[in-house]
Amino acid sequence: MVLMCSGILTPLASADPRRVTEQEGMRAVVQKVSPTYPAMAKQLKLEGRVVVDMTVGENGAVESADVVNGNPILASAAKTAAKSWRFQPFQEDGKSSKAVVRVNFDFSN
Repeated sequence: MVLMCSGILTPLASADPRRVTEQEGMRAVVQKVSPTYPAMAKQLKLEGRVVVDMTVGENGAVESADVVNGNPILASAAKTAAKSWRFQPFQEDGKSSKAVVRVNFDFSN
């Protein structure tokens, strides 16, 4: 895509981060933080999986974590933990690039 501004053609950078496979994402993890099991979830004996999409910046830090699926009580803990993860920067065309990594957090008593 090209943007025309004042008679000058300027290429637009791709705004969408690339999606990497779960395997590629897990190989790139340099810091993994486990979620804290919420007290209310323990009391209610809630168990299950929370699926989180992490957007990883060019420096390897998680810029955002979006819950795709899971119990809302467990999801909050998974999202908080996900924001503390760090990755080796992902590469695209020899340059560091943003990427989306999908991670499953499993909660069991």
